[in-house]
Amino acid sequence: MPTPTGWHEIIEISSTIDLKLVSIALGIEVKILF
Repeated sequence: MPTPTGWHEIIEISSTIDLKLVSIALGIEVKILF
């Protein structure tokens, strides 16, 4: 099935936001551990 043109952009944006949230969470955990 063909995907909308903006679908990949939305996936990229959401993935980058998820990566940022994960990195922030990991950063908080690292700060707590160390």
